[in-house]
Amino acid sequence: LDEDVPDDNENRDQKRHVERKNNNARKKRKAEDNQRLRQLVDECLSLDERIKKFKKEEHAQKNKKRLEREAEAARVAEEAAKAKEEEARLAKEKEEAEKAAKADTKKAKEAAKNAAKKNKRVVRGAVKDGNYFAEGEASPAQIDQALNDVDAMIAKLEVDDLAVFKSKLDGKTDAKEIKTLFTEEASRLGMSDLKSLA
Repeated sequence: LDEDVPDDNENRDQKRHVERKNNNARKKRKAEDNQRLRQLVDECLSLDERIKKFKKEEHAQKNKKRLEREAEAARVAEEAAKAKEEEARLAKEKEEAEKAAKADTKKAKEAAKNAAKKNKRVVRGAVKDGNYFAEGEASPAQIDQALNDVDAMIAKLEVDDLAVFKSKLDGKTDAKEIKTLFTEEASRLGMSDLKSLA
């Protein structure tokens, strides 16, 4: 198979050179033959339906695992996003509820404050309607004393008690009746020593 066959009569260097040349040629032919065989095997494999089927199944199996992993990752990410969204929604609802509760509390406080002011005004007005608890014309000193006593009573009354007392005074214009109501309330509060009611 070698192209150059060394002669016995040639010198040693020439023989070595020819041998090296032959070795290289053999290696080259072997590589070409291997390449040809590889191509032949690849062609056979590409034409064989069974091999195609095995490769397709293997590929599908790999893809199936990959797709399952991707689907699982997507599901986990979606659940995390939903949980985060739900948490944000709940936090927003809680914040809105707190704001509404604060607003309602503020409105209720304002309403209670306004009602208390109105009740105090009505009670003070009842003193005026009752002629400042005086017989005949009230002197400035009597007016001053009556207003001071009523302010002291109002200060002692709770908001609810003030509302009840105001409801008792509603529509009353008779001085004696008003004085009687104030006297009863003063004794209930333990303030029976008020000068204007004596």
